[in-house]
Amino acid sequence: TDSAKPSPQVLQQAGNIERLGRFLWSLPACERLHAHESVLKAKAMVAFHRGNFKELYRLLESHTFSAHNHTKLQ
Repeated sequence: TDSAKPSPQVLQQAGNIERLGRFLWSLPACERLHAHESVLKAKAMVAFHRGNFKELYRLLESHTFSAHNHTKLQ
């Protein structure tokens, strides 16, 4: 349905980075949620897309991503 909210993975796969950024901004302030790897990967992609390299490097340096995400993040 139109009211269903997409996941970060769906928005990443669709290449809809601006919508992904809005989705991340709308997430509740929950430390556990924001520490989830799919959310961190999405934040890194949005930071790269927006040219916010300081935030991108902070994300990459503060989290050890799973091996299957390494090629997507390079």
